[in-house]
Order: sequence, then C-alpha cells, then structure tokens
Amino acid sequence: MSSALLEDVETSAPPPPQCHDQQIHSTRHQVIVKCEDTMKLLTGLVFCSLVLAVSGGVFSFVREAAQGSWDMWRAYQDMKEANFIGADKYFHARGNYDAARRGPGGAWAAEVISTMKLLTGLVFCSLVLAVSGGVFSFMKEAALGSWDMWRAIRDLNEANFIGSQRYFYARGKYDAARRGPGGAWAAEMIR
Repeated sequence: MSSALLEDVETSAPPPPQCHDQQIHSTRHQVIVKCEDTMKLLTGLVFCSLVLAVSGGVFSFVREAAQGSWDMWRAYQDMKEANFIGADKYFHARGNYDAARRGPGGAWAAEVISTMKLLTGLVFCSLVLAVSGGVFSFMKEAALGSWDMWRAIRDLNEANFIGSQRYFYARGKYDAARRGPGGAWAAEMIR
C-alpha cells in the first residue's frame, strides 16, 4: 500500500522548478527557432522572386539592351567608315532603329546612348575647351536649349504635317539660340 501512495504522490507532484538559466535557454531556443523560420521564409521568397523574374523577362531585357548597344556601335563604325558629310543622321537613325527592333531593352539602350552622346559633348566643351567664367551657365543654357529642341521635335510629331519639319527645327534652333552660347551649341549638336 505504501508503494501505491508513493506513486500517487510522485505523479501528482508539480514539476521541479527550473533554474533561471534553463528558462533563458528555453526562451533563446524559441527565438532562434522563430528566426530560423523567418530566414527560411525570406529565402523562399527571394528564390521564388528570382525564378519569376527570370521567367518574367529580366534577362531578356538585359540581352536586348546589350544587342541594342551592339547595333548602335555597328552603326557608329559604319558612319566612320563612310566618312561622308551629313551621313551621321542616317547612321544614328539606323542604329536607333536596329536597336529599337530588338525590343524594350534595345530601345532603352538606344535612348541612353543618344543621351550620353549629348552629355559627353557638354562635358567636353565645359572641361577641355574651358568655357570661361560660366561653366555652369553654359551647361544650364545647353540643357535648356536641348529642352527647346526636344519640344520642337515633339510639336513636329504632334502636328504631323508634310514639309513642316523645317519650321519646327528652325523654331527649336531659334528658341535654343536665344538661351545663349550653350543653347546654340545644343541646337547644333542635336540637329
């Protein structure tokens, strides 16, 4: 009988108290497990987003941009080889067309390269030719002149009249030249 009472006392007794270190270790273990679960979730999300991005066309955009850059380079090389006055417009248009045919990446590359052509000229004129006293004003005038030319070209595209390009280009050049030497330079570079 004493053994039955002893078993009842052992089973109904509260668990032995844990020391403070064991409670902290238990809490740390729970936190570590939660962090591991969070890291697994984040890793899964990153992996899924990469897989979806690959199937969504991110790499095709990069490939199109590289091919569009190559088209622009090939047109530039052909222009240098032709060495004919006024041929630059044709070859730039051909390079832009070939690059844009590649897709959105090619069109983006053509736009960036064309913009860089203008910016390279701005930097060259302001640094090498040492525009005196007004490097920043020259660049400001050139930027505003570029805006005037862009506005004239946009208006030309909206008007869509046969033979109206002379008027709009002349208007853009006039507006740009009124800005100052930088604007006149930008109008000549954009043509």
